[in-house]
Amino acid sequence: VTDKLQALNDEFTKKQKEKKDLEDSIVRCEQKRDRSERLIGGLGGERDRWSNEAQQLSESLENIVGDVLIAAAIVAYLGAFTVDYREELGISCSVKFVLYDTLGDPVQSRTWQLAGLPFDTFSVDNAIIVAHSRRWPLMIDPQGQANKWVVNMEKENGLQVVRQTDQSFTRVLEEALQKGLPLLIEGVGEELDPILDPVLLRQTFKQQGVDHVRVGEVVTEYHNNFRLYITTRLRNPHFLPQVTVKVVVLNFLITKMGLENQLLGLVVAHERPQLEERKNRLLVESAHNRRALQKTQEKILEVLSQEISAKEEVVQQTEQEIDAARGAYKPVAIHASVLFFCVSDMAAIEPISSDTSDDVNSRILLLNFYLTRAIFLSVTRSLFERDKILFSFMLYVRLQQAQGRVKEDVWRFLLTGGKGVLDNLHGAPPAPWLSEKAWTLLVQAADCESLSGVHEHLANNVEAWEEVYISAAPYLANFPQPFHQLHGLDRLALVKCIRPDKVTLAIQFDISSSYDDSTCSTPLIFILSPSTDPVAALRRFAIEKEMGEEDVQVISLGQGQVSD
Repeated sequence: VTDKLQALNDEFTKKQKEKKDLEDSIVRCEQKRDRSERLIGGLGGERDRWSNEAQQLSESLENIVGDVLIAAAIVAYLGAFTVDYREELGISCSVKFVLYDTLGDPVQSRTWQLAGLPFDTFSVDNAIIVAHSRRWPLMIDPQGQANKWVVNMEKENGLQVVRQTDQSFTRVLEEALQKGLPLLIEGVGEELDPILDPVLLRQTFKQQGVDHVRVGEVVTEYHNNFRLYITTRLRNPHFLPQVTVKVVVLNFLITKMGLENQLLGLVVAHERPQLEERKNRLLVESAHNRRALQKTQEKILEVLSQEISAKEEVVQQTEQEIDAARGAYKPVAIHASVLFFCVSDMAAIEPISSDTSDDVNSRILLLNFYLTRAIFLSVTRSLFERDKILFSFMLYVRLQQAQGRVKEDVWRFLLTGGKGVLDNLHGAPPAPWLSEKAWTLLVQAADCESLSGVHEHLANNVEAWEEVYISAAPYLANFPQPFHQLHGLDRLALVKCIRPDKVTLAIQFDISSSYDDSTCSTPLIFILSPSTDPVAALRRFAIEKEMGEEDVQVISLGQGQVSD
């Protein structure tokens, strides 16, 4: 009986164990089923995106050889050129070749931008060249944006910053080589220290199984993690061929789009700091999401991407909403960038309280006015008197160009004086007071749309145009019809042809802006040179303002009349 009982107990224990195993198996099966359903759901969400990517890859496959060839050429040779020159390509490739599409990585690009790299494609292309080039980068960086980017990007890796003129230059270089630290050599001139040649050319050699490189008279270890960055503040350096063959020269000169984006960030940070702070947080979160999404794609069977994709969609939607709010201040950024490049152009000439408004548009007008006034006063304070007129004129033209109010053909004619010295097919000047040069300029000015036929009109109306020529202030004279309504640069172009000696005075005289500054209690007082009469210009300005003759009253204040 005891043996039978023991046998039954053993059988019961065995069955209990089998039951437990079956229950565990059921639980595992349910878990696998749940995971499979989640996996199928996750993959289903990726289906559309993967289909689109597969289609894009299939379309780009035909141009992959040309795209890679051009990308390699850009990395090797085009780093020193501006964005305009880089776009002038003549090789069979994609309809619109973009270096980012061939060599770019969205996750890496976002990381660079978080480190301070401007968001424009030109700067991103520069960063791609830095990442893919076999030669160390020498960056033309007059505004310091490349320097800032490198410092922020490499600070967690123990970045060493040094100048060639520092006494510790050699010691810092050897330490970075031995420990594999990133090294930034800033503020170089047009020549590099010869001690850098073996490092730039990567002339390493094995010694006891370890890479070494010669630094001057010293042989030091060469760590494979070592990275070198070189920046110069020179705006237009002239590097010798001996320098350019050792490095990849990159032009980090700030672009208009990059400057607008930075200025927009500053304006919004000042006007609505909570909005800009939220924007920055979203950029960081977006970078993390993109990185996580990339890892998800690499290990799709281990991590489901549906939740991360949903987060990224929310981030993208929120970012678009914030960008729309930030975009309201974009006119200020554009205005300020125009002022910046106008001031920047002055380097070629002579090297040397806040209003508030709840309405965004009114606020933008106030900000633009303040920026223009501050820039003008700051720059003209350091200019010679002869250059102030030129700067004022450049400032006016640049702002008008930004608003699309400048006719490019007229502006080009004013700058270049036409097509150079050409044979005049229209014969000799039609009047003795008109020089050969002036007649040639008039013929060339007629190529401008707004000045079309002006040479023929002058030939048929010599007496009327002679009145303009003999006038002490031809820029104020009444031009014969149909050219009597010309104003601004159009009128200035004709003054340049007929009376080039009066161009400077024509630039200085602007009734429109003076009128805008005046009020009913603040009159305009014209201090005239001998034989100068502004009445004609005043009458013409009144017509432009749609005022009748009865609205313009001319009173002579002769002797004995002032006291009346």
